[in-house]
Amino acid sequence: MAKLTQADILKGASQVRTQYFETLGGELDVRPLTEGEWAEIESMRGSGAKITGSPRFNSKGDFDIKSMQRDMQVVIDSKEIQMLEFEARAKAVAWGLSVNGETWEVDEVKQLRPVGAVEEIAEFVFEISGVTEEASEQARSFRQDTGGAEDNPNAPGRDTV
Repeated sequence: MAKLTQADILKGASQVRTQYFETLGGELDVRPLTEGEWAEIESMRGSGAKITGSPRFNSKGDFDIKSMQRDMQVVIDSKEIQMLEFEARAKAVAWGLSVNGETWEVDEVKQLRPVGAVEEIAEFVFEISGVTEEASEQARSFRQDTGGAEDNPNAPGRDTV
């Protein structure tokens, strides 16, 4: 197994791929997302649900779960969630298409036609970035199956004595 250098790791985002997009009827050069870009997209996706209420404590200073269940509410705005999902996809497309000296802005991506082009390109960007829904499901399943590294003393990256 080859040892990676910092340059090897950082060049991952510059690995441009040419892909044919059916909705556009042509090819585009696309790059994968960086870790920071993916984190920003994920944070956008999760911001459409709000939790209202305050934590409650019992006389021992522990969380009063029953009281919190009564008082806390999750408010989901489906319109806002849908718009945030589109914004996240448009941002992913803008980053993914910003290659070879061209820089795309989110507002430019929103002008793409026909309808469905943003979705198709975003899915490819997610795929080459290794963050497809299927990959996310596999990661969640793996964490549940193994209990996660923090719960598994034999997990890779854990020191054993």
